[in-house]
Amino acid sequence: MPDDNKINNKKLALVNGVIHTAKGEASELVIEAGRISWLGSTSELYFNPDANSNININFNSNINSEDIEIIDLEGRTVLPGLCDAHAGLLKWALDEEGVSPDDLRDLDYELLAKLFKVYSQKAARMGVTEIWTDDASVFNNKFQDMWNFFISQVATSEYMPLRLRSYISISSYDELIELINSGFSFYDGIPFCHTGPVKILCDGVAPEIINKLIYTAHLAGLQIAAQADSGAALNMCLDAFEQAVKARAMNTRHLIIHAKAADLDQLKRMRDLRLGAVIEPEMAVHSDAGCRLRGMLRSGITFCAGSGAGLNSYDDNQRVNVNPLLGLYYAVNRREAELNLANAKDAHNPIECLSIAEAIEAYTYSAAWNGNAVNRRGEIALWRDADLVILDQDPFKAEPDKIKDLSVYMTICGGRIIEQEEFNN
Repeated sequence: MPDDNKINNKKLALVNGVIHTAKGEASELVIEAGRISWLGSTSELYFNPDANSNININFNSNINSEDIEIIDLEGRTVLPGLCDAHAGLLKWALDEEGVSPDDLRDLDYELLAKLFKVYSQKAARMGVTEIWTDDASVFNNKFQDMWNFFISQVATSEYMPLRLRSYISISSYDELIELINSGFSFYDGIPFCHTGPVKILCDGVAPEIINKLIYTAHLAGLQIAAQADSGAALNMCLDAFEQAVKARAMNTRHLIIHAKAADLDQLKRMRDLRLGAVIEPEMAVHSDAGCRLRGMLRSGITFCAGSGAGLNSYDDNQRVNVNPLLGLYYAVNRREAELNLANAKDAHNPIECLSIAEAIEAYTYSAAWNGNAVNRRGEIALWRDADLVILDQDPFKAEPDKIKDLSVYMTICGGRIIEQEEFNN
């Protein structure tokens, strides 16, 4: 991996692959200064696999073999990088290491930085190029402490293998006002590390508090991610958003996290308010409510997917897996990922199963849309950020129950190749 977080200025060509672009399949692409600068096929590129390392190429440009590193994909599949839109990266790391946040009486930035280094690389090796992380509780819900850690210990380090967006959890009106007065902006940050959205927990909270928080955050121009598990909490959220939008209509792309119990009327209200959603395919399988994935699509709601790693558990505290390929499996099959499918439970509400294309979109384009980065990421197209995952097999050709068994050959984030060490998912 490169020695720093700067965009790689060396040109990189991926050739002889199956590249799923925004306009169909291609077989070659070129990465320059962290972005995709060329897309094409073998009819436009002369490729000689018998020439060992001296591969002859012609991109109808001035590129020569000394300017570019060439990787022969040997028929492997290239997708946009996968975004985990709801996780707690440091919480996941602490869980895996058996360390409780309660044990961190004094913030040990050195320990947290080491954990981030190891587990961000693990996530990247699974094909994750962006995580929206909620680690506020690790920092005793102190926004400034959390942000100082990510800026001072992470974003400027040599081991930033993926992009990071930090949820800002708000539980009181005073915290929200303090955040607004601090001059916080949704777009604050530096390359590979940004802040937002504001996360508001709504289950078990009085309606007047939810109204006040959502109304104030909306008028301040902040993107809101309101977490509502129950139908009652979702109704309160929707009431609050309706009041806020009526006061001032703004395209801030607010989100509902989970919406697991949403009925069709609530989904229609979400659509009318132009609310997106963050869903967790694995938890949808293990939730009594289930989550209407296809119902959201039919209602016109753009939703992105997350793992909930570090934030959720089920069945005697069994931890959620951060692996996005497992998330794709759950979204497509809506059944437990047993090794022997015959012993797995029946699909949970199978009418809500997604196609593989719909599931991939939830981890790519829809995440970019809801993250206000649709012109930069989420699809493979000219001049988009070179955030890519290369799989040994094409998920569009895999049997639904085999999706979880796909393997990542390479992850590229911002044009940088992430070291793909042997790793058990």
